[in-house]
Amino acid sequence: MVPSSRRKGPFFCRPASAEPARSRLPIVRELAGAHGGTVTATSEPGRGSTFILSLPA
Repeated sequence: MVPSSRRKGPFFCRPASAEPARSRLPIVRELAGAHGGTVTATSEPGRGSTFILSLPA
């Protein structure tokens, strides 16, 4: 988990609508898989979602 002090910039901004984020998730998944990585997501109603991109070293 990224410490809250480092949660800055476009990666931690909430989009104006959910639609743009939904349309990018398949692209992220495809890119991660092409490089041997994974994308995982968790969601809590009322708290938001967390997405973790893992790539091999």
